[in-house]
Amino acid sequence: SVTNACVGLSYTARFKSAKLAHLSPSPLTQRKRLDHVALVLNDTHCQGVQFGQSFDTMDSLPLNEKGFNIDDDTIWSETELPSIELPGEWDTDARLCLKAQSPRPATIAAAVIGMTVHEKA
Repeated sequence: SVTNACVGLSYTARFKSAKLAHLSPSPLTQRKRLDHVALVLNDTHCQGVQFGQSFDTMDSLPLNEKGFNIDDDTIWSETELPSIELPGEWDTDARLCLKAQSPRPATIAAAVIGMTVHEKA
């Protein structure tokens, strides 16, 4: 006998941005590194999103907010996460990758990327 149940198929949602450019001559061919990302999230579990410059190297959302630990089961109805350090390497094809997996809900409303550009000699 079951009183409450949640049933469904597992999922993995993956997002990979287009090749990113910086305002300068020949921006697509410059070496760059994504170094920070700020996220606007709705109805998102505190560990519902992973981020990185590739799907091979990703970090989870930090488990503290404004110096306070976040409960492992927190689901934000709305939140704006400040700039978070992003794992990544120097590349001419720098892209932002985001991943969400069941059973944790995630809705990403916006992502703002910080990028460092290697100027050509």
